[in-house]
Amino acid sequence: MFKSVLSLVFGAALGLPALVAAADASPKVAESFRAYGSDGAFVTRTGNETQVHFGKEWAEKPVHPASSFKVLLALIGLETGSIKDVNEVFPWDGRPYPDNKVWEQDMALQEAMATSSESYFKIVAKRIGRDRLQSFVQRVNYGSINISANPETAWTDGVLTITVPQQLDFMQRLANNDLPFRPDVMNTVKAVTLDRFDAELGIHGKTGTSFRDGSGFGWWVGWVDAKPASGRVQPTAFALLVTLKKIDGRDKRTALGRELLREVGVIERRGL
Repeated sequence: MFKSVLSLVFGAALGLPALVAAADASPKVAESFRAYGSDGAFVTRTGNETQVHFGKEWAEKPVHPASSFKVLLALIGLETGSIKDVNEVFPWDGRPYPDNKVWEQDMALQEAMATSSESYFKIVAKRIGRDRLQSFVQRVNYGSINISANPETAWTDGVLTITVPQQLDFMQRLANNDLPFRPDVMNTVKAVTLDRFDAELGIHGKTGTSFRDGSGFGWWVGWVDAKPASGRVQPTAFALLVTLKKIDGRDKRTALGRELLREVGVIERRGL
C-alpha cells in the first residue's frame, strides 16, 4: 500500500513535521504526475504516520495558500459572527469576475465554498478585519502566521505562506476538532467542505489556484474520513500541490487527487 515513499519526522519546535530524505517516490504516483504534465508534491498523514509519495522539494517550499485559506476564513467568520450562520446570503460585491461569472451573484456559505467565491470571502475577510484575522491566524499557527495589511488579499498577496506539511497539520486538526473554534463551527465547516462520499467514507477538500504570467500552482487539500467497517478509524489528511503551465480547473485537479488517493491505498476504486 504505502511503498517506496519518503518519510517525515516531527520537528522539535512547535511540533510541526520536518522533511527528511529517504527513498524514491511511488512509481504510480510519479507516473500520474507525468501524465498530468506537472511537477509538485503529494503527501498523506494518518495519525502520526506521514507519507511523502511524491515531491519532497515541492513539499518543503512555502507558497501562498491561495483559496485553500478559505477554509480558515469560514471558521473565523462563523466563530466571530462575521458569518451569522450557514444560511446567511451575502450579496455579490459588485466587482466583475470575467473568468468566474458564477461569483457575480448572491450566495451563502455552501455555494461559496463549492465555487470558491472571491466575492463572498472578500466580504467575510473585510467583516473580520485585519487585526482579528491576524490574531486567529496566529492562534491556529497557520502557515507562516503573518498576514499583510489588507485582509481581502491575505491568501493571495504572498505575505502569508504555507508548506505541504503545514497544510496537513491544519487539515488533520480540523478533521479531529482540534482547532481553537467552537465544535459547532468546526462541524459546519466540515460539512461544507465535504467533496465526495459513499456509505463508508467521505472526502473533504478545498482547492486553491495561483496563476499569472503563464505559470502557477494549484492545491487540493483535505482529509478522508472512514467508518470503522473500512478498517481505518482515523482520518487521513492529504495535500496535493501541482505546478501549472495553464489553468487546469477544479474538476481535473480533484480527479487527479482522487486517483492518487486510490494509488496509495487511502480509498478503493469505487466511483469516488
